[in-house]
Amino acid sequence: MFDAIVEVAKGNKYLCEEIKELISESNIDPDSLSAINSLTEREMDVVNLIVQGSQTKDISTKLKISIKTVEVHRHNIFKKLKLKNAVALIHFMNNSPIVM
Repeated sequence: MFDAIVEVAKGNKYLCEEIKELISESNIDPDSLSAINSLTEREMDVVNLIVQGSQTKDISTKLKISIKTVEVHRHNIFKKLKLKNAVALIHFMNNSPIVM
């Protein structure tokens, strides 16, 4: 825990040994993990609903936000993860070591 605090205090990112092993075993690009970590909590809510097959209108209703807000979240998610569409997002998340 101390090592993590020191690294973060220096402005660096910290990955524990367990996560480093998962990355090396699964050939996941560390930049992908960094990109996932850059998503906000609300963006992760939207990601989870997209992966479950929800459409924009359904996401809007479930999260009690406007359709336009959902579209902005989708745009930001795709931009941060460098993806083009929902299919690519689903593939990316299904091949990610992150448990949703």
